[in-house]
Amino acid sequence: MGPSAHLSGRVLRAGIGGAASAAPLARFAGGGALSCRRHRGGRFRAAAAGFLALGLSMGAAGGAAAQAEPPRRVVSINLCTDQLALILGAPGQLRSVTALAQDPRMSVMARQAQALPANHGRAEEVFLHAPDLVLAGSYTNHATVDMLERLGVPVLRMAPATTLAQVRERLLEAGRALGREDRAAEVVAAYDRRLAALSPPAGPRPTAANYAANGYAAGRDSLSAELLEAAGFDHLADDLGLSFGGFLPLELLVMADPDLLVLARANPGAARAEDILRHPALHHLGGQQVALEDRDWICGLPAVLDGAERLAALRREMEKKPALRREMEKKPALRPHTDKEPALRRNRDEEAAR
Repeated sequence: MGPSAHLSGRVLRAGIGGAASAAPLARFAGGGALSCRRHRGGRFRAAAAGFLALGLSMGAAGGAAAQAEPPRRVVSINLCTDQLALILGAPGQLRSVTALAQDPRMSVMARQAQALPANHGRAEEVFLHAPDLVLAGSYTNHATVDMLERLGVPVLRMAPATTLAQVRERLLEAGRALGREDRAAEVVAAYDRRLAALSPPAGPRPTAANYAANGYAAGRDSLSAELLEAAGFDHLADDLGLSFGGFLPLELLVMADPDLLVLARANPGAARAEDILRHPALHHLGGQQVALEDRDWICGLPAVLDGAERLAALRREMEKKPALRREMEKKPALRPHTDKEPALRRNRDEEAAR
């Protein structure tokens, strides 16, 4: 069997047929026929045409039944969908995840992911798994996704979760796609119970800020900000007018002196972008500091509540310290913003005016 006939056979065995995939398969078969013409002549083209005709008839007859059944061969090409599928998928349903999912610095499910073949998000390697569903993110390589769709492979593009409510939505969405609605409902119910149990103490709320490589701070419209608020903290981004995050000068962070500074954990090595996380000025801040991994909140998974629970425990400890509680009560906000203009820009304008 020639290379194109073999490829067509893989597609037919995977159930990827029908009118939508006729053109891509024809292009693959045509290319194979051209490359083998001098060796096999018209016999190869006839065989390829026979496979295509068989594929169309099988696709027409079995297309409706295939759509009604849960996918049996799922490939994920996004770190967050990797972990959603690992949480929700049936045994044997997930066939490959990205290499990032196997990295314990990036994934909370690295151990489970290491039991599966890894992919690097390339259309060629994904297609060889003969998937009947590919899970991708909104920002996954568009060339890969477009190629897979042209080949007739169903692709679900899932948007990232940027709120705690969207964590629930993504779990339910993935559950529907995998035909695992019952499992998704169980996971969501457990997630809701943990979220409700955070119950931060009443009274003055301490201010918290997060700080990462290159001085990046997440904005108030982010999942990390919601986690801080659920744990009982006000987010410094509200005082600074940072809606979607951005560069936070070290000087301004020191002036604000938040009650809690959440630092990104530095990776092994000597990246200059992470030097700011070891700056001596941070050692002179008056509040507490805690380091969290990127994996703790880079994806909207139930595991984000692990970090939230740790932060909530710190909040309760603060409440038990009378001196610290008095400091929180008298500590004013750095500069509450009342319009859409960032406080950072207003501060610079005022300094220039002096």
